[in-house]
Amino acid sequence: MDQTLDEVVKHCGLQLGLYQSCIERNPETWETDCLQQRQDLTKCSEDNVGSLKEVRLKCAYAVQDYEACLTSNQSEPEKCIATLRELYECTQKVHDVWSARQSTTEENTKPE
Repeated sequence: MDQTLDEVVKHCGLQLGLYQSCIERNPETWETDCLQQRQDLTKCSEDNVGSLKEVRLKCAYAVQDYEACLTSNQSEPEKCIATLRELYECTQKVHDVWSARQSTTEENTKPE
């Protein structure tokens, strides 16, 4: 996951910084006051960080299941532990495959 965070910082550092600053300025109301900065960071990350694109595509079902569970169990989110675990496992699997593919690509493109 460190590689993914590095990519986010590399490609979306401005958006990340603006979001962090907004949160620091609005500690009590950041969830609503910083919504635009969060959306900007999310869009930048989805558009520019390859492993996140893969997760979004390959784990869409798990994201939908988890969101549906949370919507149905707003007062008892702990009921969604199983769907959260499925989402986590899917993202880990996609990330592992992505990382392995990136490592292979980098090895094949090294000058000899």
